[in-house]
Amino acid sequence: MKEHSVLSSFWGDEATSMGWTGLPNTLLILQSDLGISSAEMCVLINILMHQWPQKEKNISFPSIELLAKRIGVSERSIQRTIRSLEKKGFISIFPTERSNQLTKGANIYDSSRLKAILNEKSIEAKKKNQGTKKQIPGIKMPFLCRVCLKSKANNVVEFIKLFGFTRTIAGDIPNKTCKKCANKNDIF
Repeated sequence: MKEHSVLSSFWGDEATSMGWTGLPNTLLILQSDLGISSAEMCVLINILMHQWPQKEKNISFPSIELLAKRIGVSERSIQRTIRSLEKKGFISIFPTERSNQLTKGANIYDSSRLKAILNEKSIEAKKKNQGTKKQIPGIKMPFLCRVCLKSKANNVVEFIKLFGFTRTIAGDIPNKTCKKCANKNDIF
């Protein structure tokens, strides 16, 4: 009997039959803060898709042609986007020779710098919020229930008591409706 991973149980065996790409939520949450455009994020995710985390390798070498075909843009657009990611310090690019049996001339992309940046930014964010518990990412206080417009949280402690969080595959997500409205409307 085949053992199911959390991802295949959630998405289904067929959807995950081609594999999956593990990304830290920090990359997605800090996308704007890091100055990563939507086009850059799409290319970056496709580059990261080819890495081998189980072997602790930070390198991949998908061809420009493959990336362009998969994303649906020109090869020149992919080249510009990759250069921009390199200029911003998220990846390093190493050209290879066409005679290289493994890469066949495709550039090698190293994401070590991205990992270092994300770890540094995560530490900064934790230090900034450590001990204060004044903020929940994506929630501004005071926070009002979107359904009844009566339940109001003025701080994190009140938010947790009145609204709480929903556990998802991506982590705990703050609820936008109060617990009374969620129970009454059976939202989750």
